[in-house]
Amino acid sequence: MALKNIEQIVRRFLEDNSNDVLVLKGLWGIGKTYFWQQITKNTCHSIGPKSYAYVSLFGINSLDDLRNAIFASKIESSDIGNKDPLDTLVKNTKSLITTLKLLPTLKDWSAIASASAFHMVKNALICLDDLERKGSGLDMKEILGLVSLLKEQRNCKVALILNDSSLEENDKLLYKRHSEKLIDIELKFSQTPEDAFQCVFSTGDNQYDLLKNSCQKLGITNIRILQRLKRYIERLSAWYTKCEPSVEESILRIIVLFVWSYYEKDNSVPQLEYLRKFGFNPYLSISDEDKNNEKDAWNKLLYDYGYNETNELDFQLMDYVQYGYCDENKLASELDRVNARAKSNIGQEDYFKAWDLYFNSFDNNEAEFVEELIKSFQKNIEYISPMNLSNLAETLRQLKHNADADKLVDKYIGVHSKVPELFDLSINHFRGHIRDGYMIKKFQEAFSKLKQKKTFSEVIKRITSENAWSQEDESFLTSCSTDEYYNLFKKEHSADLRLYVKRCLELENHQNNKVSGQTIAGKTREALEKIANESAINRIRVENIYGIKIK
Repeated sequence: MALKNIEQIVRRFLEDNSNDVLVLKGLWGIGKTYFWQQITKNTCHSIGPKSYAYVSLFGINSLDDLRNAIFASKIESSDIGNKDPLDTLVKNTKSLITTLKLLPTLKDWSAIASASAFHMVKNALICLDDLERKGSGLDMKEILGLVSLLKEQRNCKVALILNDSSLEENDKLLYKRHSEKLIDIELKFSQTPEDAFQCVFSTGDNQYDLLKNSCQKLGITNIRILQRLKRYIERLSAWYTKCEPSVEESILRIIVLFVWSYYEKDNSVPQLEYLRKFGFNPYLSISDEDKNNEKDAWNKLLYDYGYNETNELDFQLMDYVQYGYCDENKLASELDRVNARAKSNIGQEDYFKAWDLYFNSFDNNEAEFVEELIKSFQKNIEYISPMNLSNLAETLRQLKHNADADKLVDKYIGVHSKVPELFDLSINHFRGHIRDGYMIKKFQEAFSKLKQKKTFSEVIKRITSENAWSQEDESFLTSCSTDEYYNLFKKEHSADLRLYVKRCLELENHQNNKVSGQTIAGKTREALEKIANESAINRIRVENIYGIKIK
């Protein structure tokens, strides 16, 4: 049944004076209580009965406790949503004391007080929530009997809110047995992901449309999960709001996925522990016994959502969702790295726009083109590749702007002086297309001056952080001994360890030089096997984390 239809029926129930019993049933977290609270608040001035009481049965262990709770929470219907619970209790207690003063002195004062209190509950709207979470001392038959009394003898309207699928078997039988005579309206509460989202988020929230689309794509209808999601977003906002818009959007989509994955217990949802390993070992295939329809469905869902692999930033966000905290230094470092890559992409796109003046017309616009090209190059110089620099220099020289070309080459070298490998054209895949003589000469001079002796650790750390490597890097790693791999893996004590091992293993699949990649992966496995044979826990680590079976 559509939410708007449910709302119409409940409104009619609230606004008439008949002593009907309504049942609102549905899964946990679907928003039943939220819906009830909102609709009673919005219709408080038109509710038929002038008194109202709301009681959650969670933890209530006796019929007397339930009766007292109904009395204690009773308010005027027009005050729904505006009355402090303590004020309500004080007011109701004063009313009870006034009534008791009219009675003779009795020994069992508490018993008569309790009975008198509940006797004052009549002509009211009563809501009993969380029936499936009642205390063990309170019997379902007692609850239904009380509902019958309220309806028939006290002229009350009663609303019951419950997750009928979670009732104990005996309670289900009792409920079914008595519901035909007792219950007048029974509604199965459900709502769309859009309805649920709008219960928690408002259009003024940051990235409202993106969050809405993400939640709808995953089909999230659980209000409690959405409320948790909003809290995580608020807590993490200080970290990502200073990032590029594309990075912020990516992080928000990931947080939506992780919160849903962790808190939704339905088997159709890929669990967070599954995501921790998702795409982590692309060089390993899932064994036949591990293949099943459930994981196939999970994989399809994740790929459709746009989630292809779990990276180090994802690990930090997972930790935050699962444990409430993470390595903040690592989180900041990973955000800086991801944001730097996003800035690089943006800078390159911005630089290429200047070339539109060249490619997209036959206008006599040389002056405008050269001015825009130089300006765009200087603005985005830290994101431009040597190949792009070469194209720029050649174009400027063809247009007789040799001095400008020389200046830009010199400036480029100065900006990138901390990365001497960039000037080693012998390892550049496009070295055959770099033909500007001045640039080649200056790059050779810069590399000769700036190059330093490499270490195994430095190369691994660099190609991991940059997610890129050269032919020279592969040759160097191939020449290193297994002991050098072993020593780095043993000395590292951070989450980077997994990334280093992963990078070494995945070079095996590098299409440009499979021989060197296989050698590097082979030495990595040898080092891991040596580590695995040192202790039982290391054997487990190597097999479970890196998928290497030890004989």
